[in-house]
Amino acid sequence: MWKMLPRFSGAMAELFNMQSLFNTAEFSNIPNDGYKKWNVAENDNPFDPVFVQEIESYYGIQSFGQHYYTEDSKANLPVFDLRASLGIDTVITARLTGEIKAPYSTMAIPWQEFQSLPGAPANLQKVFLFQTVAGQAPPGSVSSVLVFNSST
Repeated sequence: MWKMLPRFSGAMAELFNMQSLFNTAEFSNIPNDGYKKWNVAENDNPFDPVFVQEIESYYGIQSFGQHYYTEDSKANLPVFDLRASLGIDTVITARLTGEIKAPYSTMAIPWQEFQSLPGAPANLQKVFLFQTVAGQAPPGSVSSVLVFNSST
């Protein structure tokens, strides 16, 4: 889920592992339901520990990292910080390599594919963002699902 905060150069998201909800009715609903909960939260920081705990408790899922954009001299670079779940050296900077229109809503940002830049762990070379809800491409986006693909 995303909202702008001043310390980063673009949108930000707390990432949750939804694997345990796969093949359940809630798996399809959680992007919209989670966005609605965040949209009415008192604090609009998606990294807020109170909000993260509320999502974890309500859905029985765990946070496993954060996604945000940082500035480089030429562009905003997407960063996937997975240190909370995977340990040291799992901060991945990536570049956008493809996208398609979100198939369910003209209001959602595109589904995107990112390629990790050199230095990422071998099993974290591609990142896919999909099941997006509302927003626009950075700097103000909303995304709720992250999948890692170890193939290059």
